[in-house]
Amino acid sequence: MKVVRKTLEPGVVEFERRAFFNASLKLISAGKFQLASMDEIAFHARISGMATPFIFENKNNLFSDLVEDITSQIAKVMNDEMTKAHPLKQKFFALWLALYEYYSKHPGVASFIEQREALCKSSSSEIYPDAFEPLIGFFKSAKDEIRNDISAEILATVFHENILAAVKLRSGFMSDAENLRLKLLPLLLWENYVCHERGGQKATYR
Repeated sequence: MKVVRKTLEPGVVEFERRAFFNASLKLISAGKFQLASMDEIAFHARISGMATPFIFENKNNLFSDLVEDITSQIAKVMNDEMTKAHPLKQKFFALWLALYEYYSKHPGVASFIEQREALCKSSSSEIYPDAFEPLIGFFKSAKDEIRNDISAEILATVFHENILAAVKLRSGFMSDAENLRLKLLPLLLWENYVCHERGGQKATYR
């Protein structure tokens, strides 16, 4: 549980927490978070080292709060799309695009997701909420409309890894035309992993 200075306004405390989160994500992207001390993270956050214990008790508390914050953000992106009254196929493509755009705008979060297992193992915190439960639930709820020979957990994993791969490719040296073609990746997923009629009428990406 985080420790907050009672003498500071809530807005100031939240600003400092966000500064720590942003610094942590940059260090994660650089592969340096696991070995970084709280003083080093505070330095990158441009927060006084003396103030650190009043914001987070220790690095494990910082990491736990970071996981919770990222989980909440990703869940919101997914739920915003899944609650819309659209046909399954349209919702599938909209969900893929929403996560793709989110990770493209927040590369630090994408790096965190890729390193999540190793990062969690290096921390002694006990609880790590699963950011992808809504995605698994999405495929489970659509079980009567999609293939039933692949589990919802596998579909969610393939779906998400496909998005992260697209984000990585987008961040490389690609032309605008090639970047546009990346958005055809969910079509491949739909036709080969999700759609009932694999040999029938092809789905179209719009």
